Amino acid sequence: ANCPGRKTYSSVYEDSINAIVQWRKRYRGNPLLWKRVFKKERVIKELVESAPIIDAVKRAIVESSNCDAGEKVTVIDLCSGKGYLSMFLSELLPEEKVERFVLVDKAWAIASKETTLELKPHHMNWE
Repeated sequence: ANCPGRKTYSSVYEDSINAIVQWRKRYRGNPLLWKRVFKKERVIKELVESAPIIDAVKRAIVESSNCDAGEKVTVIDLCSGKGYLSMFLSELLPEEKVERFVLVDKAWAIASKETTLELKPHHMNWE
């Protein structure tokens, strides 16, 4: 289609199609989750906004000398929202070079049961 940055980030856009196919395969058994994750306009918007970052992170990790030495990186996604950037990166980055993704957003409840006594109105709720 005619997405902004189409020429500059053509490989990101092409690779992202495969990422979306992988999501569909993974979530096909859970139609409610798929419906929540895949809203065409939302995914396109997130991809267009994320393409420069995806490109830069891919280049940084693939070209990193630390990764060549067998070290894996941890990707920290600040202000992650629903996590589309990390979802794309998790499909597009070489698995052998990434240890994990950590998503941080004020809309997510703190992961500790001891400190999170109740969900607040600004927390995301998956029900």
